[in-house]
Amino acid sequence: MLPSRVSRVAGCLSSSNVEAAKEAVVNLKVTSAMAGALRM
Repeated sequence: MLPSRVSRVAGCLSSSNVEAAKEAVVNLKVTSAMAGALRM
């Protein structure tokens, strides 16, 4: 689950899709928090 979210962030950034990258980063942060990450 997490590797696909990281790949999505990287893909959005490499294609210069800033809005999609922002959404992907938020999704990654929320998912990480739900999995127990204390900070990113």
